[in-house]
Amino acid sequence: MNQPLTSSRGATFRPSQVWLWCALLLVAALLPRCWGLADYFTIDEGYHWIQRVRLFSEALADQKWSATYLTGHPGVTTTWLGSLGRALAAAWGVPDDRAAGATTAYLAMLRLPLAVLNGLVVVPGYLLLRRLLAEPVALLAAFLWALAPFIVGFDRLLHVDGLTTSFASLSILLLLVALLPGAARTGRGRWLALIGSGCCAGLAVLSKSSGLVLLPWAGLAMAAFVLAERRGWLAWVRDVAAMYLAWLAAAALTFWACWPAMWVAPWASFMGVIDEAINNGGQPHASGNFFLGVPVPDPGGLFYIAVVLWRSDPITLLGLLGFAGVLVWRLLAWRRRAPAPAWWLRDRWVLGALCGAILLFGLALSIAAKKFDRYSLPAWPALEVLAAYGLVAIWRWLAGLLGPRVAALRGRAAAWAAGALAVLSVALGDLSHQPYYMSYYNPALGGGAVAQHVLLIGWGEGMEHIGAWLQQRPDFERGAVLSWIPPTLAPFLPRGFPLYDIRTTTIHQPDPMPNYAVLYERAAMREETPEPEAYVRQTPPLYTLEMFGIPYATIHQLPRPYETPLAATFDGGALALRGYTLKRDGATLSVWPSWDVRRDQPGGVMLFLHVLNERGERVGQIDAAVDEGMFPTWQRGQQFGITLPIGLPADLPAGEYRVVMGLYRESGRLAVDAGALPEAVDGPNAIQLATFTVGQ
Repeated sequence: MNQPLTSSRGATFRPSQVWLWCALLLVAALLPRCWGLADYFTIDEGYHWIQRVRLFSEALADQKWSATYLTGHPGVTTTWLGSLGRALAAAWGVPDDRAAGATTAYLAMLRLPLAVLNGLVVVPGYLLLRRLLAEPVALLAAFLWALAPFIVGFDRLLHVDGLTTSFASLSILLLLVALLPGAARTGRGRWLALIGSGCCAGLAVLSKSSGLVLLPWAGLAMAAFVLAERRGWLAWVRDVAAMYLAWLAAAALTFWACWPAMWVAPWASFMGVIDEAINNGGQPHASGNFFLGVPVPDPGGLFYIAVVLWRSDPITLLGLLGFAGVLVWRLLAWRRRAPAPAWWLRDRWVLGALCGAILLFGLALSIAAKKFDRYSLPAWPALEVLAAYGLVAIWRWLAGLLGPRVAALRGRAAAWAAGALAVLSVALGDLSHQPYYMSYYNPALGGGAVAQHVLLIGWGEGMEHIGAWLQQRPDFERGAVLSWIPPTLAPFLPRGFPLYDIRTTTIHQPDPMPNYAVLYERAAMREETPEPEAYVRQTPPLYTLEMFGIPYATIHQLPRPYETPLAATFDGGALALRGYTLKRDGATLSVWPSWDVRRDQPGGVMLFLHVLNERGERVGQIDAAVDEGMFPTWQRGQQFGITLPIGLPADLPAGEYRVVMGLYRESGRLAVDAGALPEAVDGPNAIQLATFTVGQ
């Protein structure tokens, strides 16, 4: 039998306490979102959003309204706020140096308005939750929302998912306030909340097309809440239609007013959003995906369940388990026809609506072939509310076990628990991972060490460390750098430095010759370019970037090119000669050997090249350090190859000549492992590199 709706929320905080909690929430939300924004470039920021902000700003300045359509996402709120950040950057002397590329300082300015807005949203979210649920639940949910590492990580970025989450969450909460009975359900308060919900829904869709999920959810929520009041069918249809049309009108008007492209080409702009949702979201990502240890085009229906498990924190996961326990308990009680407690009668409609929003987002995302963990973000604040509800329910249960005296204190204890859990979340979740909030994976499930075998890992994190390591190498400027996702590395290399994507065409390019290659784990997991990757991996990594148990990237040095293979090893396999290139130009014989360091060892190895005539007489020679004296110690995987010009007599007689090579330290020549020439030719431990003929 249906129970009447009630808006009773139990004991509440005094106004001064509410404002104190709002202030604490504001600090808790803004600090992790705005602290240290000049960190690293994510893939989409480097490839897309910095450029889109520039184009959007220029279109506004030139009043070219149609040019504000840049993508079907559509990302309009991102480009609006990014343009504000661009203006702040110009005012504070941080230029947009388009010729040289963006800097981290400039990116931080673009990010700042988004980070601030996403942080501010938590406070009205808390005030709305107070209208819907008991004080301890509302407060705890708000702190979980403010501090969840997964939410914080994307709220800081110049991107669309954080804003979609903020606006969608406000839309959901405002609509629930409008639908519940009480002051907000009568007169102007109800309609203000309803119109506000529609406006936020319009902003959510302007942020990302996934906000369209709010349209069916809002209609279903209105129908369910009005139906629960047991009105007649005509009254039900009339009220639902009136509310839904008003809500849709507010959403549509906001969508139109905030996107200049809609002013001049409304149909084309809106259909671009629909096309993005259907054709882009409906197709697997061009680079594929990764799930449960294997590269796959579409991770399937279990993907977002895994995302919730590993992207949550232990507190949230415990709360969700507690909420599941509440549902099971109420189901069993319903089957026994046991009376429901007052707090359940009060909260079940709000909880049901939040569950409906989560399930609807989950269904829409699971149907689409293109899946990433961040796509689930709009459902996360609602998940945090359910988790908070579960945590408070667990406390109620524990307090009940401890007796009536302790049970009487449960409300106060839960409120204090909210603050304690918030501090715990900051300490264990945010502070331990700052600024790499997206590297946080649930430690209760093994953290990043396990998550890397389940979900696709990495979005540009750590590239600043890669750039710093490369720049301190003595031979850094001896060639180009190849890297997956190069726009995320470019800001951390000197301006104009040759940096190319890892492709079949770049690994063998002659000028500039590639020197180092960066393999980023995300691309390796998806096997984006397996053949070039295999070529790079033939040399062991010189540096592995590991953070939080996740190996994000490796740096390899590429073999020096050669024309003639010659498999010779020295000093018990410590150093190998892959091959060489030999060219004679007049009286100069040039040799380019390709060396492979196969064991960690001291540097300081010298080489000699002797040119011998048919009688064994030396007619030319050169001695040089194998590494040009750049490295005091050598690391397994290093590759050397310098130009060795040998001067020959201008009147060199006709005949056949041999080029002999050997290696030595101060203590003597290094042993040749196999194929050494007889000592009578040129002393011990020498090999014949090549022969050439003059005048024949």
